[in-house]
Amino acid sequence: MDLFNLNFHDYEDTLKINLHLTLKSIIFYLKSLKKKQIGRVINFSSVYSVRSSNPELYEKTEYENPIYYTISKAGIVGLTKYLASYFKKYKILCNAISPHGLFNNHSKNFQKNFSQRSPLGRMSLPQEVLPAIDYLLDENNKYTNGIELMVDGGWTSC
Repeated sequence: MDLFNLNFHDYEDTLKINLHLTLKSIIFYLKSLKKKQIGRVINFSSVYSVRSSNPELYEKTEYENPIYYTISKAGIVGLTKYLASYFKKYKILCNAISPHGLFNNHSKNFQKNFSQRSPLGRMSLPQEVLPAIDYLLDENNKYTNGIELMVDGGWTSC
């Protein structure tokens, strides 16, 4: 990535999709919940919200490593924390899940690069994020608020 020649059109599009549409969706949802005084917001971020991506992971693959993806995902976490504090009196819990390495027909080169760096030695399966969602939606969960729950196979641990 050439930091001095960023594609600001892609930057703006990424922020619109990952951050602005998330905020607009939450506002629409929260307006309907505010009167009921109960609810859940689960945002999806990325481990790149707390840890920079390793450029070597993307070498000899079809994927890029854009700075604006990291910026947008860090914004999701900031938004989550803000809302967790702002809506406390309405019993609306706001949390974020940050998965990493969700397999989605990635190339063999990318899978190899990822697996060599992952503490579990593989990419995750999409269904492995479901227990985190279940936990945050559980009706017995009445105190988890404002967190970023990592579902990353230990990626952020090392």
